[in-house]
Amino acid sequence: MKNTEFRNVLLTALVVLLSTSCHTEGTFQIKNTEIDCEIIDTSFLWPSRMSILDDKLIYIDTKDNNFLHIYSLSKRSEIFEDFIIGAGPNELLGPFSIEKSKNNKSFWIHDIVKNWFQEYNILEDSIEVGKRITFNGIRIMRPIFLNDSTIIGINFSDPEKGWISKIDLTGNYKNNFSELPTNKDKLPPNVFSESYQGKIISNSTRTIFVLGTRYADILKFFNKKGQLINQYRTLYSFDPIMKVSSVNNRPVMGQDENTKIGFTDICSNDVNVFALYSGKSRKEKDPSYGNNILVFDWFGNLLKVLKCKYPIGEIEWSDNDTSLYLLLLKKNHKTLAKIRFNET
Repeated sequence: MKNTEFRNVLLTALVVLLSTSCHTEGTFQIKNTEIDCEIIDTSFLWPSRMSILDDKLIYIDTKDNNFLHIYSLSKRSEIFEDFIIGAGPNELLGPFSIEKSKNNKSFWIHDIVKNWFQEYNILEDSIEVGKRITFNGIRIMRPIFLNDSTIIGINFSDPEKGWISKIDLTGNYKNNFSELPTNKDKLPPNVFSESYQGKIISNSTRTIFVLGTRYADILKFFNKKGQLINQYRTLYSFDPIMKVSSVNNRPVMGQDENTKIGFTDICSNDVNVFALYSGKSRKEKDPSYGNNILVFDWFGNLLKVLKCKYPIGEIEWSDNDTSLYLLLLKKNHKTLAKIRFNET
């Protein structure tokens, strides 16, 4: 065989080898790191939307008599529960998400039914209801603070008001932070907006913001002006797969067995962004739970993938003990666990 022919065969073989190697690394094109997690507590009823302030794990449980709970991570026991779901003046009907204040002395809960953003102040041994912001003329989810005078949230009612909308502290829409993708399937506007729902987080200085989408495999990194820094998609990317249903002659978002779940939760520390990924369709078991946590830097570069043997529903970072806390399913029961990050 001539040298040229031999070199061509060698190069072809190398390309095949590299292609096969990349394929074996799967959806993320990077090798998984198998991780062990420490089981903390199995006594929870149905916790969700967990957020950590210092040693306090705050979460919502709408199946309990009181929806607001605080759990001490050092004592490994619940230290507070209060506030019922209801239509009263200080009651919430649809507590949906928690946003921490920068001072770590208060937090906000978004009521997706009443369209409120309610502040709660942490006192020595109790919680006090604080300020309230009512959103006017726009329905959003997962609101967070862009700065001291502006809130941003994922708009799910009116595409004209953007994918992520900016709202002032009186609850009025200001302008768009980020635009929605093109409506290629010509879905009704409200269905299209809702199909791109997800979660937003920011770094501690509120200079970089990350959006993880629930029904697509999109993770976007923005600066504080809403300009795109980076976007991540998996090897087998997908957009929302929805069907249109009708309630009272109004189109609403529906799902079927082909609807896929993307990023179910995201959290961060000063160095990394952690994104919990499902990739399952509705026909698979526990589609809202994922086994893979993607670890990025704040520029949107994927650094590694942590793989857990248990399906995980939510993740949250704790600076107190430099650990990643997980709400996972073990024997079909929601269980609190953690990963010591210096061990990964």
